Amino acid sequence: MGGFVGEISRIIKGKSFETIVLQSLAEIFGENNIQSLIYHIGGEATLKDPELFEKGIRAIFKDGADLILNHIKYNAIRSKPVNHGERSQFSRSTLEENDHY
Repeated sequence: MGGFVGEISRIIKGKSFETIVLQSLAEIFGENNIQSLIYHIGGEATLKDPELFEKGIRAIFKDGADLILNHIKYNAIRSKPVNHGERSQFSRSTLEENDHY
């Protein structure tokens, strides 16, 4: 899996694709326009299937679809819970281990 479908599937692990999409679409188009857009991209089923959703968005917005899909990925990343058990390159212990002044 590559592109939007692969990335979003990896990012959302356990979160609702539908919730992230609805939030993102509301931010872009406004609450009042979401239902109409969903109808035109293929209905409620597209909110449960990232591949169908991407196809519908690309059919309507062509090259502009990338902006919408990137915003959805951004929201998915932004809403991703932080795993405090993981060590990132910026964690205190990692920074102290690499402190070679």
